[in-house]
Amino acid sequence: MKRILTLVLLFLSFGGLAQSSIFAVVDGNNVTLWQTNTERNCGSRHGAAITLENNHINWYQVDTGGVANCFCTFNLSVTLGPLPAGEYTADVYGIERVNPIDTIYQGSTSFVISSRSLADTLIVQHVFQSECGTTYLPEFSLRETSMTIQPNPFSETTDITISANRAANGLQLDIYTLTGKKVWSITGINAGRETVKWDGKDDKGRSLPKGIYFCQLTTAGGRLLGTVKVVKL
Repeated sequence: MKRILTLVLLFLSFGGLAQSSIFAVVDGNNVTLWQTNTERNCGSRHGAAITLENNHINWYQVDTGGVANCFCTFNLSVTLGPLPAGEYTADVYGIERVNPIDTIYQGSTSFVISSRSLADTLIVQHVFQSECGTTYLPEFSLRETSMTIQPNPFSETTDITISANRAANGLQLDIYTLTGKKVWSITGINAGRETVKWDGKDDKGRSLPKGIYFCQLTTAGGRLLGTVKVVKL
């Protein structure tokens, strides 16, 4: 039996008053979290990062798409499970590709899992995003500048390799937490191919907790070139 619980959020859009709904659809031990009719950058491509602690879910909608100067509405969802029986709350956050990375609280919902489950591992089973219907040009071409991370996930150290064109000098690499806090940075990356090692520590040499981080590359003038997710085990 499926049950739907809804929280309605109202906010001003460029075309007037838009209505965004956040709700949960429960099916046995699985739940699908939805956010419908949400206005975003029309170049957005949203992945899903999930945390679960004490029956509280954080759904981070991570934007990995291009940058575009236009907006339209999306329907987003993520399906999770299996979940043990109990009462749950879920907070929804959008993580936008701006400089610096911006984490925006979208709203919350709650739901109840009635079915018993013997599983002890939460799995992200499906992520959905409706089409925006607007074409866009990315901020930069990967033929000009690229960033790769190996290994990813990592446990001790990882290599962040940046390949930049001849015009790219004085680039800055910043690493952010899932909530948008800058924890590590390096400047003065010049044209060509350069590899930077990261040991999973912050700028003060303190070991950072396991989790999801974002490596963001910008020009000396602050222009965003790209963002890559990295996972510390």
